[in-house]
Amino acid sequence: MGLQLIQFPVSDDRSSPLQQQILDLRHRIDRLTAERDEVRDTLDRLALGIIILDRTMCVTFANASARSILADADGAAGQQLGRFFARDPRDQRRLRELVRNVLQARCISREPRQAGMIMHGADGSQLLSVCVISASPPFSTPSNDKVALALRRLETAPNLSHCMQLMFSLTETETKYAMALVSGLSLAEEAQAQGVRISTARTHLARLFQKTHTHQQSQLVARLSAAAPAF
Repeated sequence: MGLQLIQFPVSDDRSSPLQQQILDLRHRIDRLTAERDEVRDTLDRLALGIIILDRTMCVTFANASARSILADADGAAGQQLGRFFARDPRDQRRLRELVRNVLQARCISREPRQAGMIMHGADGSQLLSVCVISASPPFSTPSNDKVALALRRLETAPNLSHCMQLMFSLTETETKYAMALVSGLSLAEEAQAQGVRISTARTHLARLFQKTHTHQQSQLVARLSAAAPAF
């Protein structure tokens, strides 16, 4: 009776590390997917409209509030062929400029940047506050920077001062200084009208710079003037 050789399966030790790496990668993907879905669910519950745009203004994400804003045919913004657009041509040019500036600033410093504006409906009866912010993961990557738009419908504002208050969250006193500067008055003149020292006026000016993300008075006046309703 001849001897029979019994062969036992031999494990390839070289494949074990690779299999473990694949398992680890799958776990990471599952975790990131869960985190992404959780973020999206949270954004859908916000009353604030959130939209993620790439460099070409293509919408890669929009929460429920944003989809409602985009679906309004008489609203200040819409979506066409997958791209976000402002119905007012001047707003469209301004928006593209803000998106470009925010992305460029992010590429240079890698720090979050933001800028704001107000969009106007086709007949001027609807206003939309827009804050452009450099997006963070999971919506943006170093090789594919994107921006987030925070949208908020505004009630029709009767005047520029109301618009500025809504757009930049100004106090009553800050609004008075803002209106004075937009009207062509100097900071010293408004300080005298308010009956305060120039140092106090400079404190309010510093707060206006901070809230409007500007650094010079000319930039501040231009940013505040852009809040004017198109009536």
